[in-house]
Amino acid sequence: MEFIANLLFNIIGLGLSIITILFKLFVALLGGLVVLYKRKSVPEFIIAFIIIFLYPFLALFSVFVPHKIFHLRKDIRYHPAFVGRDPHIASVFALTGMISKFDGQITKEEIRKVRAYVGDFFGITAETIDLYQESFVFGKEHPEEVQEFSMFIANNYNRLVRSQIIFLFMLIAIKDDKSLDQSMEQFLLEIASIMGISFEEFKFLKMQATGQYSQHTDFNSQPPEVLIKKYSAVLGVDEQASFTDIKKAYRKLAKEYHPDNYKDKPQDYITLAENKMREINVAYEYLEKVKGDQSANPNYYKNR
Repeated sequence: MEFIANLLFNIIGLGLSIITILFKLFVALLGGLVVLYKRKSVPEFIIAFIIIFLYPFLALFSVFVPHKIFHLRKDIRYHPAFVGRDPHIASVFALTGMISKFDGQITKEEIRKVRAYVGDFFGITAETIDLYQESFVFGKEHPEEVQEFSMFIANNYNRLVRSQIIFLFMLIAIKDDKSLDQSMEQFLLEIASIMGISFEEFKFLKMQATGQYSQHTDFNSQPPEVLIKKYSAVLGVDEQASFTDIKKAYRKLAKEYHPDNYKDKPQDYITLAENKMREINVAYEYLEKVKGDQSANPNYYKNR
């Protein structure tokens, strides 16, 4: 009996030890993810994970970890073109300088468009815009800094605002006939890629900016596998994603493109949001038909 009692005692002790370790791993992972979200640093995540695993109560303090503040490179930050100016607005002006100079010359019309579109986007006056003229010139003269300014914007704005900024650049870059040079398109695609904008999103923004967007939808116009790939990309999910994941992605995008987010924006951005919302709804409608019903299959529309 004593042997059995000791065995049970050891088993219970082992079980409690395993539960304790699993609990500490869970708490450490949770606290580490909070740090990763705020600091955007894998090494800091690893350090936080180890410390919290050893001292789980420290997980409570992870919520007080400050968000990492991203700055422009020091030599740019203290350049006369950026001192005393909002670095976010200055970075956008610098990139518009690169875009305007991309074809080798800057026209008065391009300058007018930059002032009008950037001014409307940030809601700043003509006098304030004048303060950023040097930032514009800096970008014009230093196209090699495209990575620096694009990364700064990527690290300081959410995806929705970054998408709007790319749209802003397109409005400035398109010609009077609503066309976009291939070389300019590649340059804008490079900026968008650095900012974390997907190619599918970039294509939508281009169609919107150049007036090529069409609301026509025909689910029978393409094979189901093509439409599944297309609409999965619109919602930003994998082609094999479950309907639960599709719903989550849809709700997130619907929240981002809600009209309330654009009520203070110029009409171009309101129209952009409305058309994007239509595209999101169409994508969800199709994927819901295909994946929402367990009895559905990729040939759903083919058989209608």
